[in-house]
Amino acid sequence: MIQNNHDAVDEQVAISIFKILLQVTRPKTLILGNIPGTDIFRNLHHYKDATRIPGFLILSIEAPINFANTTYLKERFVCAFSSS
Repeated sequence: MIQNNHDAVDEQVAISIFKILLQVTRPKTLILGNIPGTDIFRNLHHYKDATRIPGFLILSIEAPINFANTTYLKERFVCAFSSS
């Protein structure tokens, strides 16, 4: 019985570590737009009133930039630039 509990805990720890690694290596990126009449910028997909600023692409990266996620972020930048 105790061994089964240890196995379950080990499994949950492994899943948690995997989730953290996934968040660090593949961070969420958002394209931001300005809420008209303010100096506030919000996610374009969640705020329909937000508008892009002509000539600019404003990205928000919700994780630190490090060696583990640079390739993924480069792909996201290229995708964002090509769609703008």
